[in-house]
Amino acid sequence: IREIVIHEQKFQVLQELDLDGNQVDDWGQVCNLSRINTLRKLRVNRNRISNLQHTTAPLTQLTSLQLSDNLINDWSQIGRLNELNVADFRMRNNPVFAALKEDVNRSTIVALVNSLTVLNGSTITENERKWAEIDYY
Repeated sequence: IREIVIHEQKFQVLQELDLDGNQVDDWGQVCNLSRINTLRKLRVNRNRISNLQHTTAPLTQLTSLQLSDNLINDWSQIGRLNELNVADFRMRNNPVFAALKEDVNRSTIVALVNSLTVLNGSTITENERKWAEIDYY
């Protein structure tokens, strides 16, 4: 899948979508899914996404997003997740993580994305968020 086109009145009850392993490389195409108002959970693991800039409306209806095994290599792209208000986020094996230890990567994501309550399957406590933000800022 390279292009994602959503026609009006389609997928009106779709809540969860798995696009793993489809060679998607344009986050703008993924954002076309914002036309599906009911979509809450989105998996786009094992694709070729390198940035999270949106050219259409952001996916603000999402509560859960998975972006593991993509090509994201800049922390500023992860900060863009604040535009989505995602609560549950899974992301591993992206180039941005190569230079730091896993616990530092986790803390950085927690500090950058205010809406998260769960990261890679583990609940983010108030204490963890406080210390992540202190360490980051």
